[in-house]
Amino acid sequence: MGPEYKTLFEVGKNKLYEQEGFLVDSTFFDVFPLSFEYGSSVKALDDPSSIVISLEMSERFFGNQNPVGKQMLVDKTPLQIKGVFKTNPKFHLQFNFLRPLASAAAFIPAERMQSWVWQQFYTYVKLKRGTQVKSLQAKFQNIFKKEAYPQLKDAVLTRLIFFQPLQSIHLYSSSFKFDAAQRGNITYVHALTTIAIFILLIACFNFINLATAKSLQRAKEVGVRKTIGASKIQLISQFIGETILLAIISTIISVCLAALFLPWLNNFTGKNISVGLFLNPVVISLLLILTLAVGILAGFYPAIVLSGFKPVNVLKASMSVEKHPGKIPWLRHGLVVIQFSLSALLIVSAIVVYNQVNYLHNKDLGFIATLPSIDKAELIRLQQHLRIACPNS
Repeated sequence: MGPEYKTLFEVGKNKLYEQEGFLVDSTFFDVFPLSFEYGSSVKALDDPSSIVISLEMSERFFGNQNPVGKQMLVDKTPLQIKGVFKTNPKFHLQFNFLRPLASAAAFIPAERMQSWVWQQFYTYVKLKRGTQVKSLQAKFQNIFKKEAYPQLKDAVLTRLIFFQPLQSIHLYSSSFKFDAAQRGNITYVHALTTIAIFILLIACFNFINLATAKSLQRAKEVGVRKTIGASKIQLISQFIGETILLAIISTIISVCLAALFLPWLNNFTGKNISVGLFLNPVVISLLLILTLAVGILAGFYPAIVLSGFKPVNVLKASMSVEKHPGKIPWLRHGLVVIQFSLSALLIVSAIVVYNQVNYLHNKDLGFIATLPSIDKAELIRLQQHLRIACPNS
């Protein structure tokens, strides 16, 4: 039983097919402590004729009533509801009901359940702190080789057991063919992170070039401040502080815009990202660190340039555009080249991805489908025949 199988549930006249469900061991809630709306997880799966259902499924069949203790038919088999759990969108397994693994004896042969080569189940192992995972994995592999390899040899198959950390399931299981987990893809995360870094670098380089190009407008301010005793370190601190303040304001505006457009993003990607994400202490800390880093990176070179003006030349108005800006113009020129190179790379990459996706969606695969012509009377007769053959539809 798994998310790919449909199961018929009946409560009175209410009959629905539910697809997301698992057979689990009685210790399931010891490993995954889900919260319960009705009932309790304690011994909820000890009885083979019991079942626990999600709050959403409970509302579909019982409305706002407490269904604990009531019966429901599951593929015509009466089961007693022992609890109603709350679904957790962050949990890598999504399901609407759970049944005891012991109930599998009614429809799965014992020899299959005891077989070392029938791997229909997902197995989780809870380890004590300090356990040597690789050593334990090697022991599991040795036992599996001893018990399973004699049977696999005849089938010309090779299998081996490997442990995977629970935190790695979501992003590092995309290549697994059979997995019931809600999976992402670490490759997409790396790609989007790289694009975000490129965009931040382009913005930083653009700010550096604009700040140094407009530095003559603040030359007299620097001259006056130096004349009255301001040191170079004080000026650098001031200009970097201004850039950090600008970065903070930009971050606040960007977070507000992200929250505003989040519903459209969720609709486009099929995800369920909430605004509460921005209130997470970890996210807030990362945003603050990123803001400070961007502010320092973008403001350091312009601060060096501005603080390097000589008061005598500035106040005598003897500074010219030719002598400005900065003592190392090759850096500004290099930043311009890098900025435009990254921009061109992102634009070309976006065009290539768009063309590839468009090709994938619109390429003619060469299949020709033909449908026989059916008159109206024949279509009605066929529909009636289907209703007789499938009375539950």
